[in-house]
Amino acid sequence: MRANLWAQRQVSDDGQSSERRTRKSDAEMREWVRANKVAEQASILREMRDRVAKVVSISGDGSAGPRLGLSLPARQMVLCSYVGKQYAAAAGLATDATVENRELVDGLGLPKGTVGRCVKELRDVRLIQVMEEGRHVLPISNIERALKEIELGIQ
Repeated sequence: MRANLWAQRQVSDDGQSSERRTRKSDAEMREWVRANKVAEQASILREMRDRVAKVVSISGDGSAGPRLGLSLPARQMVLCSYVGKQYAAAAGLATDATVENRELVDGLGLPKGTVGRCVKELRDVRLIQVMEEGRHVLPISNIERALKEIELGIQ
């Protein structure tokens, strides 16, 4: 164990420890992501906002679903919740963009089995990603794909 710690702290030829170089490169990566990817995500949300406003409703507690008066199949209703949750998180109404299966059952009034089937289908086509069991997220990069599917389901 001590030999392993010693190996991790050995100084390289340029005088920096590998641990210090790793921390520096991690910090540089975080900075690059903040500078490049965060702005990109905000621009995707900005670009899609008019389309989203036509199909998604977000409440003050951060929950989301289909806009009132829309008649949608269950899968598209579930997608509305995922899309809306991204906007709720961006607005600070939700702590993050993850959606729990229980939240879908309670918020949409769909049976647990229907929600489970829809979530599995959306996972299988890689529209949503698993965060942990029973919690999923729609990546911002998939919002346009999700909106296309929702718009096709409008009756």
